[in-house]
Amino acid sequence: MGEPTRPDAAGEDSLAAGDRLGRFELVARIGEGGMGRVFRAHDPELHRHVAVKVLRPEIVAGPLTGEAARGRLRREAQAMARVAHPNVIAVHEVGTEDDHVFIVMELVDGGTLRAWLEARARSVDEILELFAQAGRGLAAAHDAGLVHRDFKPENVLVGADGRARVTDFGLVGAASGDVDVERSTLAGPLALALTHEGAVLGTPSYMSPEQHLGENATSASDQFSFCVALYEALWKVRPFAGPSYRALVSAVTEGAPRTPPADPPVPDAVRAVILRGLARDPAQRFASMSALLAALDDARRTPRRRARWPLFAAAAVISAAAIAWLAWPRGADHGAPAPTTIAAPPPDAGVAPVAAPVALTAMGGCVEHPIFLDDDTIVFDRSFGPSQDLFSLPTLGGMPKRLTSGPDFHWNVRPGPGPGELTYIRKEHGTNISYAARMSGGVARDLPTPEKWDVGVGIVPVGNGIAYATPDVRQIRVLADGVDRALVTMPPDREINQISTSRDGRWLAIDTTLTHGECLVDLTAPTPSLDCRTTKGSKNNTWFDATGDHFYHSVNNGVLRYDRATGKTEEVARRVDVGGEIAVTSDDRTLVYSDCTVRARLLDVHGKTPVELIAGRISSPAVGPGDRIVFVQKGVDHPTLVIRNPDGTTREITDKGTASVEPAFDPDGTHVVFRAVAKGLFVVDTTPYAPQPLTDDPADRLPRFLDADRVVFNRNDADQRPFVWIVPVRGGAPTRAIDRPRTLIDVDRKTGRVLVADVDDVHVFWWDPKTGAERPFDAMIALTKRRQLAVHNAAIALDGSAVYVNDLDLKVWRVPIDGGAPSVAYTVSLDSYDDVDRLVPLSTGLVVAADFWAGELYRLDLPPR
Repeated sequence: MGEPTRPDAAGEDSLAAGDRLGRFELVARIGEGGMGRVFRAHDPELHRHVAVKVLRPEIVAGPLTGEAARGRLRREAQAMARVAHPNVIAVHEVGTEDDHVFIVMELVDGGTLRAWLEARARSVDEILELFAQAGRGLAAAHDAGLVHRDFKPENVLVGADGRARVTDFGLVGAASGDVDVERSTLAGPLALALTHEGAVLGTPSYMSPEQHLGENATSASDQFSFCVALYEALWKVRPFAGPSYRALVSAVTEGAPRTPPADPPVPDAVRAVILRGLARDPAQRFASMSALLAALDDARRTPRRRARWPLFAAAAVISAAAIAWLAWPRGADHGAPAPTTIAAPPPDAGVAPVAAPVALTAMGGCVEHPIFLDDDTIVFDRSFGPSQDLFSLPTLGGMPKRLTSGPDFHWNVRPGPGPGELTYIRKEHGTNISYAARMSGGVARDLPTPEKWDVGVGIVPVGNGIAYATPDVRQIRVLADGVDRALVTMPPDREINQISTSRDGRWLAIDTTLTHGECLVDLTAPTPSLDCRTTKGSKNNTWFDATGDHFYHSVNNGVLRYDRATGKTEEVARRVDVGGEIAVTSDDRTLVYSDCTVRARLLDVHGKTPVELIAGRISSPAVGPGDRIVFVQKGVDHPTLVIRNPDGTTREITDKGTASVEPAFDPDGTHVVFRAVAKGLFVVDTTPYAPQPLTDDPADRLPRFLDADRVVFNRNDADQRPFVWIVPVRGGAPTRAIDRPRTLIDVDRKTGRVLVADVDDVHVFWWDPKTGAERPFDAMIALTKRRQLAVHNAAIALDGSAVYVNDLDLKVWRVPIDGGAPSVAYTVSLDSYDDVDRLVPLSTGLVVAADFWAGELYRLDLPPR
């Protein structure tokens, strides 16, 4: 592991040589490794020296919370311990002490593969032999169901015995690529979600095209990284290069590796294996890492001849590259809401192919409100737990720079009136008081702030003042030089949703609700007036480009651009999930957006430590026999239904052709009833996808199986009051079951009784479908009068013993059905979650679906106009 280095100076690290961690005595710090510092340590029980990797304190203080950072290190240990192979670093144990998490590993006397390559000139055979060892370590990880995601020479240790060991599995994931916070299926306290779907993880020079494009990494991605490192080791140059990150990404994603040099003399067969491993399309690479190693071994045995690059070979590679380009899966659906390659439209669609989004941040929390300070710099705000601050970031990617620091909240940043200036909102910590603020030259100051304003609409600079919306969101006013004046008043059919300005400060855009569209105001006109248009179809917020010549707005799975001069709207991005704001460069060629939106985590809370079952853009979980859970997986097209088995595996049971929500199992777990948005109720077999319609009223909702033959649900009358209806599963007309307005809550599988509430969710009743009788649920009613309960989230325990319900303080209450006082079963962390989406009682305990906001920034290169 290299020569020992001097321990940190006092105050730089909380651990140094001579300290103890558990039973281990730290002897000397010997290097850095991923997210940890590595110490040589002595194990007095087994009388041996080991390597101890300890979480770096600055990581705890960085963007990740302490628990998230500790979870990442635990996960690294968990992944490494699953692989027992001579070419993978051996993990002995993992432990915690105070705020420290540590991994105890075998001590390797040697250095990294990079150091081994640089120590002296190595022959082709030596390089191929050592890389074959490292490749066998990767293959062993793949066989264990893991993907490294960050293979490079620095992550391979070479011992004094000449044996290579793959290490630093800090970015490791499941072999399906299903590893991030959005779709993590790892269970247990060691499987804390670490990254956000679509985040670019790894070292750029060694990353595969799919990783640069924000798609899931697979074992084929490790093949690509392995071949990049092997190419570099043999020819002393990398196969892909560029003067900037954007140029590097273009070279990799276009599948255009450099022609290998003629020296050193590498067999043509070996070259062919490496180039195949560098194929742009993962399907064009080898079937497995083991297959690549077998091909490499066969190639090494071919007769050695001086390597050359004849014309026919060049033509063959060019042809292969062309085939790979044509075969590359544009817009392939991976069943997750991460940005993917945009599908090329049919010829008559009139839309040019668009590059895939690239993740710019992987900070955790909610990253939103991006703006271009200039074409080279992005400014945004990021909320994480109890803080929200402003950051800047190079447009081509890099490390974010913090511009503000708590304890106050800083958000909704907009360009200021002068070069490099920023206007934003500052909210006092611990209060609901917000101010307009401005930053210039790194110095922040408060601006005069209106007494009453709608903070959610935001503020924009107008001259030396600010424009804001009144609390009734019907008027835009400007406060400048102590004078507060009306700028424009909205027509009766429009309300203000959000405001923005062009970068030159001339145009003000107002996104409107009631009548969806936008209104334009020329701020240079002597008498500003509204020029409004109405947008057909559904859309989200509207943003300006830099000059005011174009509007951009997001739709369910893409971005549209409206040209004011021609009045035409074109689709400039498809299959992207814009959850927040949009910003574009002055040439309309680069777009940045936030995908921040509500996510949820399913937490098994029946034990002392909550165990995450799954997380992401999910909602409406329901439980079935055998503790299977069905939930809604939100995507860029339509929500689908997914079943999670107790072993952590998941499977979709509906397609993406229809938005499917509000699922529930039947008593046998063989069918799921759900609401198809805008269509009615359907029932689907959980094995094949063959949905059968039950009703055709789009307003029908909240279906539940009453028994194996009947479904109970809510249907509104002409006055929009909910009534309980019943429909046979195997055909027949629905009938109204209760003659009073009632909101359906849940069905007691033990007794067949149905829990319902009045329209105000104050009085809760047990309804017996056999007799038609109602009985007030007194304990629940009494609790409702004391607490603000989310009655619609209530769920009945599988054994019929109690009802679980949460209040607005995120406390989960257990209300006994047959008597007894309600008690708090669990309290959801207010620092981590905003709401409780659903309660799911399992046979082993309780699962809570807790909502939180999360999202990152993505960059998208647009087609020319």
